[in-house]
Amino acid sequence: MIRILQKWESCKLRSQFQMLKGIPVFFDVNAARARLDLPSLGDTWIDAFSRILLEKARYDNLESIGANISILCFNYDRCIEYYLIEAIRQTFVELSYEDAHRIVSRIQFIHPYGTLGALPEKLLGDGNNSIPFGFDVKHGFDPWSVLDKLKTYTEQIEDQDMLTLIRGAISEASQIVFLGFAFHPQNMALMELEEATSFKRIFSTGRGIHQREEPEIVERILKLYAGKTQDSRWRDNIYIEHGMSCKELFAAHWRNLSGA
Repeated sequence: MIRILQKWESCKLRSQFQMLKGIPVFFDVNAARARLDLPSLGDTWIDAFSRILLEKARYDNLESIGANISILCFNYDRCIEYYLIEAIRQTFVELSYEDAHRIVSRIQFIHPYGTLGALPEKLLGDGNNSIPFGFDVKHGFDPWSVLDKLKTYTEQIEDQDMLTLIRGAISEASQIVFLGFAFHPQNMALMELEEATSFKRIFSTGRGIHQREEPEIVERILKLYAGKTQDSRWRDNIYIEHGMSCKELFAAHWRNLSGA
C-alpha cells in the first residue's frame, strides 16, 4: 500500500486559522451544533488536501480514509485534525461528530514538539482535555498546566518512541510532501534514517526559497532516506516547486497525490 507522508512546519497556519471570533475557523465550545464555515476556507491548503483525501470516499468505505497517510506536524495546534473531522461530517451529513472523530483518529498524526491536547471524542469535551479546541484561554485557563507536554525548537527530542514513529513514517512512505517547510538541520535530523530505504517521490513548496538553494535542499532530503545512493532516479523525482503556495502545490500535483 502506498503511504503519503505529509509534513507541516508552518505553512501559514497562523494567518489562515486564527482562533478569534469572526475568523472562519473560530469554534464556539458552547454551541451544541457548532460548525466550521468550510466554504469560507475554500482558498486554503487544508481545503485542497481534504478534497484529495475524500475524493474517493463513500459511505461504505469511510473507515479507510487516511489509512495510507501519516501527518508529521511541527506545530502544537490541532487545526488539521479538527478541520478533517468537520470536512468529513459536513460531506457525509448522516455522520455524527463522534463518527468523524473516530475516522480521523485512525490517521497517524505525529507532533514531535508536543500538542495542546487531543481533540475530545464528544463535541463539547469531557473535561479531560488540557485545552479544549476553541477554548477561550483568557478565562479560567492555567497555561503552566501544559508546559510539560510541549518542547521548543531548541530542545533536543530524546523520546525514543517518538523518534521511532517519525522515522517509521519516513521509511514506509512512497511519497513525501513538504508544506511550508524550512529544512532546518535539527528537524531534518529527527527524520533521518540510519540506513537507506525504498525509492520515494518528493513534492515540496518552494515559496521564499531561492533556486540557487535547491541543490542543498535536495541533498538534505536525500540524506533522510537514500544514504549515499548516486542513482539519478532519486534526484529526478524530487520536485521543489519554487513560488508555489501549499494550495498551489496540491493543485499542480492533484493526480499524483490522489492516485496514491
